[in-house]
Amino acid sequence: MITASRPPRAAPATRGPGAVPAPPRQPNTGSRAFWLMTALAGAARALIIAGSCCLVTVIARQVTGHGISALWETYPSLLPAAALLAVTGAGLARGTWSAARALGQTTAFHRGARARRVPVPARLARAAARAGIPARRLAVVTASAPFALTYGLFRPRILASTALAADLDGAELAAVLAHEREHVRRRDPLKDLIARILPARFFYLPWLAHLQARYAAGRELAADRAALARHPRAALAGALLKAVSYTHLTLPTILRV
Repeated sequence: MITASRPPRAAPATRGPGAVPAPPRQPNTGSRAFWLMTALAGAARALIIAGSCCLVTVIARQVTGHGISALWETYPSLLPAAALLAVTGAGLARGTWSAARALGQTTAFHRGARARRVPVPARLARAAARAGIPARRLAVVTASAPFALTYGLFRPRILASTALAADLDGAELAAVLAHEREHVRRRDPLKDLIARILPARFFYLPWLAHLQARYAAGRELAADRAALARHPRAALAGALLKAVSYTHLTLPTILRV
């Protein structure tokens, strides 16, 4: 984990003319939304498992003893219970499909990145070293548009384009790397995968989609705050104007821009 050094209380660090005053501590809405989403999904899963076991047992006994007509002839009717099981099964199918699709895209992205990697430009390597980013956490591909993103579920890395090092000045490049380093530190690619699967799995819980949107916005705000804590606001703003933001695009699409 990379942390900023804390100056002694008796001698606070002085700030240069271009430095940005440390913003007041703000709640991390992205993390809160993510953990609330996983907690709600976990509670729903526990209730569904317990309820489904009971419903399946009751329905199986009635159908075995009285035939399929027991679903609508029994009082109270078992049709609502059967419908509930069908909805639960549909959610499981949707969640499985979403997970398989996301993992397939992630695997294809990794393969494409490895196939198109080029040596890290010296200027970008020096900026990454100053930002505390290990060489193993940085990969570069040739592209005409300046961009940087974080990928990798269990070993997150920063993927940057050669144009990023060429088009951004030193301060802007440092701000972008600080932004992406925060995504690496928080393991946002893995969290993003989970945040996409859960609303698909529990599509009948609309709050999860709302929390997913809050997490997506909050994680970017958190990364911006981490960059602003170390670099001038003008540098981050300039980088945002020049760089292109990519979230759920495939590597071939990125390289075509």
